[in-house]
This record gives sequence, C-alpha cells and structure tokens, in this order.
Amino acid sequence: MDPEAVAKQFVDFYYHTFDTNSPSLVSLYQDSSMLTFEGTKIQGAAAIAAKLTGIPFQQCHHSISTIDWASSSSPASSTHSSSRSFCEKII
Repeated sequence: MDPEAVAKQFVDFYYHTFDTNSPSLVSLYQDSSMLTFEGTKIQGAAAIAAKLTGIPFQQCHHSISTIDWASSSSPASSTHSSSRSFCEKII
C-alpha cells in the first residue's frame, strides 16, 4: 500500500477517534512515544494515557489541514499532521 495513503488513513482514524473517544487512543502509544498537546510535550505511554483520559472536552471536531509523513526502515514510521479543532467543554 502507498505510504501516503497509509498516513492519511492513520490521521483520519486518529482524529476521528480523538473526537469521539480519545481515551481509546492509549493503545497506540509506547514508552518511547511523544504527544504534543496544546504546545505541551508529553512523553511515555503512562503520561499520554493520563492526558488522554483527562481531557475535559465532551465534544471536539478536528479539520485536518496538512499531513506530513516520513517512511522509515524501522517498524515505526513518523506521521505528523496539522489540524484546526473546535472543542467544547460542557459543564
């Protein structure tokens, strides 16, 4: 499969899941993973899990504007995306 198509499928899956059930993204992360969320860098699966399960938004929608990917000879490759998000905290 085309690496660009794989990156697009992953980004579509990731942001759809983020918008509908962000805690379920935890399984995608490892101890060496890094998540940048609202400018804050979060390192490691446990810290990322804590962040994803603690997000105070009840509704969120991302609009993907760019997808950048880099293939790798290792089993993991890198995918970066930019998005605009609309998130609403309902009290």
